[in-house]
Amino acid sequence: MNGGSLAQLNVMAGVMRTSVAGIDQAEQAAKTVDMEARDATMTLLQTMTNSLSSVEVPSPQDLVPLLSSSLSAMSSIMNGVRRIIEGENITNAPPTDVEAADNWDYEVDIGDDVNLEIPISSTVMRQKNVIDTTISRAKEQVNQMMDILATLVQEVRDRTVDGETVVAEAPNGASMRVAKMSESVLLDGMKVEMAKGGGTAKLPPGFCPSSFQNKEGCNKSFSLTAIEWPGITHSYVPTSDELSPNTRIVSLDIFLEGHVVSASGVQEGIFIEIPRNSMELPEPVLVTENEALETMGHHPLVYHTFNVTNKNAAVNIEVSVNGSRASRLVILLGYDYLPTPARFELLSQVTTIPTNDKGVHDLLLTGDIIKSRTGRFFVAMGLVKEGVDAAALHANTTILTYDMLERKMEDYSLRIFTSGCYFFNVSSLTWSSEGLEVVNATYERTLCQSTHLTAFGSRFFPTPNSISFEFIFANAGFFDNTAIYVTLAVTLFVFVCLLIVARIKDKQDVKKRGATALPDNNMEDRYLYEIVVYTGSDKDASCESKVQIILSGECGETEVRTLEDKNRKVFCRNGIDSFVMAEPRPLGDLQYLRVWHDNSGEEGMSSWQLAFISVRDLQTQSKTLFIANRWLALDRDDGEIDVTLSTSSMDELTNFSHLYEASKQRGIKDRHIWFSMFFRPPRSRYTRVERTAVCAAFIYLSILCSAMWYSTIPDAPMGEGFLSIGPFSLTAEKAVVGLASLLVVYPGIQFIIWLFRRSGPRVRPYSRAFSARHKQCQQQREEVGLPQEELEEQTRIRDVLSLSNTDESHGRPFVLGWWGRLLAWLLVLGVIGVSVFFVWAYALQFGAEKTSRWLTSLIVTFLTSILVVEPLMVVFGAVVEASCCKRKKSWQVDVDDIDFDELEPDLEMDEEWQHLEPLDPTYPRKVHRIPGNKDTSMLDELRVKLMKEREMKLVLRDVGAYLLFVLVVMILTYGERDESSYHMVENFRNAFIKEGDLKWDYKNKVKTTDHYWRWLKEVMLSELRAQNWYNGKPPYGLRGFLDDRQNRIMGHAILRQVRNNKKCRPSNQVKILTNDCSGWRGMFLEDNEHYCAHWLKSAVHTGACSVPEFKYSTAEELESFTSSGRLGSYTGGGYVLHLKGKGSKLLERLNKLQNLGWIDRYTRAVMLEFSVYNANVNLFGIATIMAEFHPGGGIKPYWRFDSSPFIGNSNAYGSFILLNEFAFVVATMFFTFKEFWKCYKSGLGVYFSSYWNMAEVVILLISYAAIAIYILRYLEVQRVLKIFDRTFGNGYIRMEYAALLDLYLLYAVGFIIFFTTVKFIKLLQFNKRMNLLGLTLSKCWEDLEVFFFTFGVIFFAFTTLFFTIFNLQLEEFSNFMACLQMSFAMMLGKFDFESMTLANYLSPVMFFVFSLSTSMILINLMLTIIIRTFTQIKNELKDKPNKYDILDYMTNKTMLFLNLRTEKTLPNVATPVLNNETSASTDTPASKEFPEKVDVLLAYINEMYFNGQMDFNDPYTKKSMMGSKSAKLYGKYAEMK
Repeated sequence: MNGGSLAQLNVMAGVMRTSVAGIDQAEQAAKTVDMEARDATMTLLQTMTNSLSSVEVPSPQDLVPLLSSSLSAMSSIMNGVRRIIEGENITNAPPTDVEAADNWDYEVDIGDDVNLEIPISSTVMRQKNVIDTTISRAKEQVNQMMDILATLVQEVRDRTVDGETVVAEAPNGASMRVAKMSESVLLDGMKVEMAKGGGTAKLPPGFCPSSFQNKEGCNKSFSLTAIEWPGITHSYVPTSDELSPNTRIVSLDIFLEGHVVSASGVQEGIFIEIPRNSMELPEPVLVTENEALETMGHHPLVYHTFNVTNKNAAVNIEVSVNGSRASRLVILLGYDYLPTPARFELLSQVTTIPTNDKGVHDLLLTGDIIKSRTGRFFVAMGLVKEGVDAAALHANTTILTYDMLERKMEDYSLRIFTSGCYFFNVSSLTWSSEGLEVVNATYERTLCQSTHLTAFGSRFFPTPNSISFEFIFANAGFFDNTAIYVTLAVTLFVFVCLLIVARIKDKQDVKKRGATALPDNNMEDRYLYEIVVYTGSDKDASCESKVQIILSGECGETEVRTLEDKNRKVFCRNGIDSFVMAEPRPLGDLQYLRVWHDNSGEEGMSSWQLAFISVRDLQTQSKTLFIANRWLALDRDDGEIDVTLSTSSMDELTNFSHLYEASKQRGIKDRHIWFSMFFRPPRSRYTRVERTAVCAAFIYLSILCSAMWYSTIPDAPMGEGFLSIGPFSLTAEKAVVGLASLLVVYPGIQFIIWLFRRSGPRVRPYSRAFSARHKQCQQQREEVGLPQEELEEQTRIRDVLSLSNTDESHGRPFVLGWWGRLLAWLLVLGVIGVSVFFVWAYALQFGAEKTSRWLTSLIVTFLTSILVVEPLMVVFGAVVEASCCKRKKSWQVDVDDIDFDELEPDLEMDEEWQHLEPLDPTYPRKVHRIPGNKDTSMLDELRVKLMKEREMKLVLRDVGAYLLFVLVVMILTYGERDESSYHMVENFRNAFIKEGDLKWDYKNKVKTTDHYWRWLKEVMLSELRAQNWYNGKPPYGLRGFLDDRQNRIMGHAILRQVRNNKKCRPSNQVKILTNDCSGWRGMFLEDNEHYCAHWLKSAVHTGACSVPEFKYSTAEELESFTSSGRLGSYTGGGYVLHLKGKGSKLLERLNKLQNLGWIDRYTRAVMLEFSVYNANVNLFGIATIMAEFHPGGGIKPYWRFDSSPFIGNSNAYGSFILLNEFAFVVATMFFTFKEFWKCYKSGLGVYFSSYWNMAEVVILLISYAAIAIYILRYLEVQRVLKIFDRTFGNGYIRMEYAALLDLYLLYAVGFIIFFTTVKFIKLLQFNKRMNLLGLTLSKCWEDLEVFFFTFGVIFFAFTTLFFTIFNLQLEEFSNFMACLQMSFAMMLGKFDFESMTLANYLSPVMFFVFSLSTSMILINLMLTIIIRTFTQIKNELKDKPNKYDILDYMTNKTMLFLNLRTEKTLPNVATPVLNNETSASTDTPASKEFPEKVDVLLAYINEMYFNGQMDFNDPYTKKSMMGSKSAKLYGKYAEMK
């Protein structure tokens, strides 16, 4: 349709304008103009514009109707497009477009929108396709409209003369002004007014268009075009959201000699005034005096807030006040804080603020106040008292103070809005504010200053949010602050529960710390000793057997005394049991202690581990220590249950091992802040309740301290940090806050602990020892009918403890009064109360999200205290006490707080006790042990039985533990393997490799560069994107999926090229043929420079150096790693084509790259790399399809597909796998401690002399490596998943690192399960048959060494021969390693004899000799050596019994448990032999008495001259006393024996 005349064109334009005018009149009218209507309108506009050249136009004014109708139609179409795509609301899609969407192209690529969400409903998908297509077509349509408008403007300019102006106005508000004039009119500047909307553009004085085109003079004729649009023109770009929806767009273009003047860098600035619709501004907020008083907090101020999102924005604060106190109203401004009289950025008297045309005070905040800051600003309104000069405050001549403000308020209304200026950047296709500044703004218009000319728009953002000083408390709801409320509630609940449990335990401890009077005490005996027994800490240290002692001193010894308590269990693990023993007279300085038990306890409770025994003379308060640190058990150590201990010497008391172990055990139970709540010594005055309260104070004070510093940490999104697990996120700043809190909290907490420890009881209890003895005496007197006896009233406080072993005394330690405990409780409760309150306040100020992040920093403090600080303090304290404070601290290993808190009776020494005589040294004492018992043979049989059973239990325990460990490893190995992994890999092979396909078999059909380009275009592109369905319908809902419609691509695929540098030079002999070469492949030869098209250093045409595929990208930029193919290895960098965008665009890109020679002779490899996720089977897939270009010509295809479940299942099975992973870590730590202990016991050299120990070390090292790899893989997967989640799977994601770590983890777990399975051979060596393999190999190893050497020589000779002959003909022999593998395969019968025969006619002969030599002779020779040795070993083991009959033991125990068999019982009670029993016999010959006399003599010599250090149980010790010669003779004899 063509217009024959201008009148016809005007008619056509009017009809067109009318047809689309409805869009501007109703919101829903935009849906009536679909894509077809817009295309028809654009076609008509283009037709009319093209007809202008053939139509006679008498005057440019005659074009006004055409211009007005065209502007109106264009504006209506752009307005309709904006309404359709506004907010991407799918309901805005025209219904006719939705119906036609099935026949439109559907883009399945994700594109650059990382926030793209893919709908589920098919209708929504079609509507979304309409929106996407409208956006895509809008760019073309707007550009076409701008070209049409430029043509129309040119037609007007060509027909105008100087001084003439043409103005066109459209009914919908669009207008255009075209004028021609001389540059001389610009000398004083010019204000260009838009025709209808009210917008203006002001050019500065001296503005000269010629100067921008480097032309001399300023008197030429120029044209200008000013256009004002009623709405956003380029609404299809995402940044159009920055503009106000109904802002006007003002543009100004200047033409000189037919060319647009690019006016940029105008120093004076071009001022653009853009009108705004005041109706879109919010209504002012009215604040009455009553409302203001209700919202006032501590400060008599009313607060409001607003946000600034653009650093170049301006803010208008409109205040309207008409009351009598208006002159006293002031306004304060603060950024990111609530302004107060002591701190503000701006203070103004309201009545001094300029008013607008409505009489409203309008405070404009421009760049000099905003200072390019974005974020939250606060406004405070206050009323100063009468008499205060508000004007002086405004002028800053008087300082505002709190007492100047009155807690009253005048009624006022407030409106706050921000303004911004934007221009459309044609090159970047964005609306930008760079180079623009808001210099003035009102409710009607915005004045922008610019340094360039283009299309301008404005924005306003209303933010009136009234808050009070109680803003924090107004948001104190539970659901808004769940984290802090739950934390406080849970911790307080746990605290109360622990207090209740601790109180119950404290009552039980009172019973445990009491003393027990020995049941065999005589009522008449009055000399008292307190015996404190310390049981060891090993697992089976407890004992239920009958324990007896004989105590011997310088002046006497006791009878056999039994240590027992009928009311409570004694001799428990880690137990401290106190007994009171009464004797008729003092024993003098104690020398020996004989202790034994009768082995009468139940199974597992008959043995006893004794640490040491402390004996205190209650009359003289002297202590004597007898250190044992040994087992009294038939099946442990030396098998003895009867030992005689001598008084510990100073060297023993200060022995490092003794002091360190005792101090460490005490430190764990008493000094560890957290563990001591559960393991507190019963004899300590520091109760469990107090320890629990201190722990609670530590936690709350740590939270408070972390909050004090955490407010200085910049906000960061949840999950960002160097450690992120689920909701837990740890950054370096949080770690520093946690450690700083620890340093501040510890001194205060330690002071409170010191108060509790040093505070004595308010009422000192009577001595527990004397109380127990008095109670026993009362019972004994009652039994014999004697009257009751009153308790001693005369008491004393123990001031001195004398340690008889060392003749040293130690003063009573410093102890506070009872008030110290009261002070400690006040501090604890005060710390908890204050901390809870301020923690709550801080949390409300931070807000919910920041509180959640803040609480994670507490985890650092808590875990560091438990796992690092406290254990280090315990170990360090034990080392210091054991090494530096030996003499000072030696007595403290058996002294507790209770020893200094009791009142002791002031006992007087009897006269008869003052004149005691020492015992006759020749008199045989019962305390000296004589080996044996009343039934030695039966005891030996019992000892053998118990030892074998114990060893068999240990074997079964080890086997069971290893079985569990192997089971855990197997579950982890096979539990994470999924059979669907194979099917996913197979699917990739079928989709991309297409093995066996007659046309697209990647392995056999892609041999040249042309083949590869064709494969990229026809196979790769089609398989990377979901194609149309079989019926031609678009693949709705499959955006981002591969063509298999099951695997979702993560981000996008890349095509990466690795190429050699151009440093290779050919030999001089062939330089006449060629001047360059590509060289061999190698990672150090790879090119990493930037190039222009055709791999040139300089451009041969425009834009040649801006092709991104010729720019090098590093491995860090690509997040890639070194990869290997068949021909070599390649670094992670390269020249990359990102495969994203429309398929048609990608095809054009591939064609362009092919024409530009992207793949050439220097290309070493091109790799297609992508990752996918399959939600159906919860598997990730990583694909690498490589084409290696051989320097000799041709392509070597290679591919690798990996599949792994990086995300654990959320069902019960996933929880089971997680539990096994935790069990694996615990088992690894357990076996580590076990091996360390074994190494410590046996010594480093002996430990590593065993192969099995080295295998255990290897297992542990690989286990720790597997744990580290697992953690790294988890962190990497979490990082990738965060990107995936944040970008909805549309961001650039690489899974190669995670796949590499997964592969390493698989290798590590495989080695672990191999070594652990092999170790069962060692664990089962109790059976003689399990030793056959090891014994056979060890015995024939010398023969095998010779055989292996011979075999190696012959095999290497044949390998060399095959490599030399077949190297050029067969791929299997192309390199030496491949040849070596093939030679082994030939030994196993795997070979291609026909190919070998074709390659060389001597192949049959060589193969026959090779098979004869290796398979028939050498292999049979090795088997003969092994079989012969195996037969010998089998015959030797034939008559030997098994070390342990484990099966019989297990069968017997099972039958006994089921009561199907009765066991032959041996008497397990062992009664020791005492001296008086042997001496009682009158017919003992002298020959039998002589050894006893000798033993007595040796004991006396040992005590007098060797301080009891000689061990006469060792015959070598006795011989050594006879002289060196005798010792040597005895040594030789012992060696021969």
